[in-house]
Amino acid sequence: MTFNWTGRSDGDGILHRRWHNIVKTRELNQLQLITQNEEDSSSHLSNRKVKSKMALLGLRTDEGVNRNQGRLGAVEGPLLIRKKLANIAVHDDYCITDFGDHICETNQLEHFQEEQIKIVTNLLLKKYHPILLGGGHEIAFGNALGLAGYLIKDINSNSGNQMDAKKSSLSYTSPDRNMYENDDFFQRCQNILQGNLEPISQQFSEIKIGIINIDAHFDLREDDRSTSGTPFLQIASVFQALGIPFHYCCLGINVNSNTAKLFETAKQLAVTVIKDEELSPNSFLDRKDLLVDFIKNVDHIYLSIDLDVFSSMQAPGVSAPSAKGISLEMVEILLSLIYQSKKVRLVDIAELNPHYDIDDRTAQLAAYLVTQLTKLQHIYQQK
Repeated sequence: MTFNWTGRSDGDGILHRRWHNIVKTRELNQLQLITQNEEDSSSHLSNRKVKSKMALLGLRTDEGVNRNQGRLGAVEGPLLIRKKLANIAVHDDYCITDFGDHICETNQLEHFQEEQIKIVTNLLLKKYHPILLGGGHEIAFGNALGLAGYLIKDINSNSGNQMDAKKSSLSYTSPDRNMYENDDFFQRCQNILQGNLEPISQQFSEIKIGIINIDAHFDLREDDRSTSGTPFLQIASVFQALGIPFHYCCLGINVNSNTAKLFETAKQLAVTVIKDEELSPNSFLDRKDLLVDFIKNVDHIYLSIDLDVFSSMQAPGVSAPSAKGISLEMVEILLSLIYQSKKVRLVDIAELNPHYDIDDRTAQLAAYLVTQLTKLQHIYQQK
């Protein structure tokens, strides 16, 4: 079911537009049916064509938070973010479609992630820039693998076309090359995590995905099942088996919130780390090159923002509140630098927990971040 976008009306015409006036809604089950001609990139504010189509999708889950012994309530995050977005004024030509929510049933996180991978892959195939609203940070696994699945499918399609043209003896329908076409990509990922499958013969070392996580936590915990604390270690395991280099950058890491074991895991995985104490507008100048170099070495960026990277004064409504955190001003500097690369393929906002919010501070912060992400995508895709 899609959200009912309603809100304040100050009059007719484009000068009075707010988010609730411009967001187009579609049922999620219609995504597969959309064709390139049917869903063009016309602005919902005017008839002018824009280069970037954006898609909102709620990822309603806190099953991973529950497994990670966190505070429950993030499952309600997407609804409140939309409510706060509805009355925000619009000043640019955007093309935004809301596909509603993908919902995790009790104890069904793995099934939720399986479907999530397919949905995210399809959004990318339809040339959307997904803005994904969490939900606990367990959403990261499906989002990263959705991007990987999309890129693998693209490689296989191009390889298939080349082989058809050259009448190559290498079959496009071989089990390895056709693993996403056979709709078993998620199952292969699960088998890899369970140690039941040798790395496939077809490797994808040419895929250079950079994962940038603005977060107080590494989320590199070891566990025998998915939680909100395990997604990036799980992603690393799957990428390794697929031959995809694991490029992971954490911005805002809080030393008190991460054990020595997690720092050791990050070191073993060659994670680029900039701690919260190094992220003020002044001190960042000494660390900026780390992020710049990271971005240079990848072709595609999956950006994730965990709201617990902010202090509990600014973001009380999260699953794991932070005493220190980094400022909104600093996060905006980071976002601008990342989006200037024109490499961001999808972004999510995780861990809004309305049950613990105060005066909707965290929900308003999340909505503000969505507007800034939308603006940055619009600006840099038009250039």
